[in-house]
Amino acid sequence: MNEPNPFEQSFGTDTSAFEYIQHHRLGSDTSSYKSNVETVCSMDSNSSSNYSIGIKKKQRKRAPKKFKSEEERREFLERNRLAALKCRQRKKQWLSNLQERIEFLTQDNEQLELETNELRQEIINLKQLLLTHKDCPQYKQHPISY
Repeated sequence: MNEPNPFEQSFGTDTSAFEYIQHHRLGSDTSSYKSNVETVCSMDSNSSSNYSIGIKKKQRKRAPKKFKSEEERREFLERNRLAALKCRQRKKQWLSNLQERIEFLTQDNEQLELETNELRQEIINLKQLLLTHKDCPQYKQHPISY
């Protein structure tokens, strides 16, 4: 699920440093639910960014492109229009994929929180069970420290 971000240059940072890895899931019910979802954040040492906060660099303005004919200008504008449309579609798809990932991780997080709460409750119940049996003869022979 590691996809390149087509907007890295637009934003001035390298967002490909964030990788998402999802391993297989085991179990289907809440009690045996296991999730091996990792979010790995590793910065690419080769990536260099000219983006710096608070410092603006003067950028040269590009001279307007001169066309030999009106037809050449129209062709250029048409290609530019198509490229812009394609870029907007890619951005829309990228944002859609990002939203799906957010929804998945949110749902996964809620599921893990439920499982954690169930396990904590089970620990409390088991400790209470141990405390109720602390005066039993078997316990006095083989004490268990907890």
